[in-house]
Amino acid sequence: MKNQKYEWICKNGQVKTSFEDICFIESPVYEVIRLIGGQPLFFEEHYERLKHSLEILSYDYLIDKESLLSEISLLVKQQGINNENIRIEIGRNSSESFVRVLFIINSRYPDLELYREGVMTSTSKIVREAPHAKVLRQSYMEAVNQAKQEKSAYEILLLNQSGQLSEGSRSNLFFISDNQLISAKSESILLGVTRLKVIECAKGLNIDYVEREINQEDIASFDAAFLSGTSINILPIAQIDSYHFEFKDNVLLKKLMTAFDAVIKADLNQY
Repeated sequence: MKNQKYEWICKNGQVKTSFEDICFIESPVYEVIRLIGGQPLFFEEHYERLKHSLEILSYDYLIDKESLLSEISLLVKQQGINNENIRIEIGRNSSESFVRVLFIINSRYPDLELYREGVMTSTSKIVREAPHAKVLRQSYMEAVNQAKQEKSAYEILLLNQSGQLSEGSRSNLFFISDNQLISAKSESILLGVTRLKVIECAKGLNIDYVEREINQEDIASFDAAFLSGTSINILPIAQIDSYHFEFKDNVLLKKLMTAFDAVIKADLNQY
């Protein structure tokens, strides 16, 4: 892999304030955590998924939860940041030793208008390899970025080899029908932390949650659709390809968004 250049990173527990090149000899495992008021959102869940990604790839690497939390705090204080995303990457370098780096990434969050009006999405036959592991794959991201540019889409919705909808390129995908929350089957998608919290909210609201195969022709049968993710929380979809959703008066969607906001506040309070 090409060298990656970092500035203001925490590398193996030490803060570096000058540019430093790191060359991973294979795709690193990564995790992105949102900071709100300088506090990591859903840290426990992100930590567990990071461990799970390492296990899936059989990386013999142990990471201590308290040490990781301390490194995040150190980097936050060093850079004086409050509301950004922090990225963790773990992989082998040229000497085949594991390297762990934490760094702040340029973070873009949807403005209020997108939550009110929804976003435009488009489908594309792109498959995420080993979806349960968060691994940096350059060819995948290049294909996604090209599709976004060609279709002028906010997000690309992935079609699997059978032509069924699975997830967004950087998000999870949900549909609403009557009193049901619907998602593609867990075994074929990234098990996002925000997705997990959305499902918990649905169960707390006594909303039926269903996982099933979702074909393109099913889109018109749904009442609403939305994306979930670290930077977007719950973001309504206004359009998938040529189909438009009338979601603004959907009671179930409003309830989920309100419940999710409460979950965020509760999680941050523990820090």
